[in-house]
Amino acid sequence: MIIDLCCGKGRFESQNEEIISIDIDRKVKPTIIADVRYLPLKANLKPRLCHASPPCKYLSIARVRFGYHEEGIAETLRLVATCFDAFKYLAAQTWTLENPKGLLRKFLPTDIEVVYVAHDLMHKATNFWSNNRALKRALIPQDIRQKILSVAIKTEP
Repeated sequence: MIIDLCCGKGRFESQNEEIISIDIDRKVKPTIIADVRYLPLKANLKPRLCHASPPCKYLSIARVRFGYHEEGIAETLRLVATCFDAFKYLAAQTWTLENPKGLLRKFLPTDIEVVYVAHDLMHKATNFWSNNRALKRALIPQDIRQKILSVAIKTEP
């Protein structure tokens, strides 16, 4: 099972595995419409993967379009913390978190920078965090992200 938190438009799709996508925006058609701060899931589900793509509006380098917004930054950082709480609450075997290059890397240092084609920008540098060491060293293009994660999950003990 894969649980995709803050799934947005780029949620996981698979024919081989059950995927539970969660987002507050009904327009993106998640499996469950819910706020990640109030997960309607049981503890210790032990998904093989729990992935999170928290909102990046106030954290990415594109935030210049929206201006400096202290409340937006604070709320987004609370959502990021909630995603880490969810990884623990769900007892995910592997967890991953991605967010476009920006402020988040000041709080979660990383030397991994991935560039991929996104729906909103032609190219955007993205940071990627995981508890899987193999993934921490990988460069993961968006179009093959799911394939790489599937392989990495199968190799976990």
